[in-house]
Amino acid sequence: MRRLLLSAATAVALVAGGLVLQWVPSPGAPGSGASPGGGDEFTVAGDGSLPEQRPALREPGAPLSTAERGYAIGLALTALPGSSRDVLDQPGAEVLAADLPAPSERAGRRRVEVSAYDYDDNRLHQVLLDLATGRVIAEQTLRGVQLPPSAAETQVAIDLALSAMPAPAFVDQFRQLTGGPLLTPEQVGVIAGTTSGCGQNRCVQLLVALPSGRYLSTDDFVVNLSRRTVTLLPAGGHRHG
Repeated sequence: MRRLLLSAATAVALVAGGLVLQWVPSPGAPGSGASPGGGDEFTVAGDGSLPEQRPALREPGAPLSTAERGYAIGLALTALPGSSRDVLDQPGAEVLAADLPAPSERAGRRRVEVSAYDYDDNRLHQVLLDLATGRVIAEQTLRGVQLPPSAAETQVAIDLALSAMPAPAFVDQFRQLTGGPLLTPEQVGVIAGTTSGCGQNRCVQLLVALPSGRYLSTDDFVVNLSRRTVTLLPAGGHRHG
């Protein structure tokens, strides 16, 4: 059974400063949504399994239900090449979006467009599905098109940044401002944004904030998720690797 692992926090897609951004708050970070008592403001409604049977379908044009979206994602992943890998190097591409297509592509039917990035060959797959029949209506494969990063991609990017040698400037800045070392992503809030300049690779830049809301300096590096590398940039430079 296919499973889709989602972050506990709700991811907010943003567009700012030329970056396509994904916000994944860490516990205690600005806007994390942690309750005053320390508890989480959400409940676990299932085990993360994607529906394998067609759910009840809503009317064409109505917002997708959770079951419809999960069913569409499962169908899309099955339609992709068997060699597809996600950002964690697990079978199946990294799901970036699943929503209603443009009105012109709905044809009065219940259709969903799923976008997923295949790290095996660095390509974005966009699959248009008809939920009533479970069939693929259209599919296109693109290179160099970067949609907002997923929560998993953001997590991998900050993990790589924290383990990079030499370390990016924000790691030392955190120590100077707080008096302690930055050891885990949970100590900060992280925003990830895809950036151009890496050719066919998928790269992101990060914005990192203290719990106080102050942002640290992160314009000196870029994370290449395709290569699992961190490239330090020259002062004022924009070289990506």
